[in-house]
Amino acid sequence: MPISGVEKQKWHDSLPAMPFLNMLLDEVSFHLKSLPHDYLAGLLASVSE
Repeated sequence: MPISGVEKQKWHDSLPAMPFLNMLLDEVSFHLKSLPHDYLAGLLASVSE
């Protein structure tokens, strides 16, 4: 279920209370961006099944 930009921003604004989680999230998103697109697409397909 996709979240809207506003909801995402609200959720992101509540993250600084948890610096470790915030750091982990940044790390994960960095690695996701550096993955090959077809791998990521396959992963998303398997998750959404």
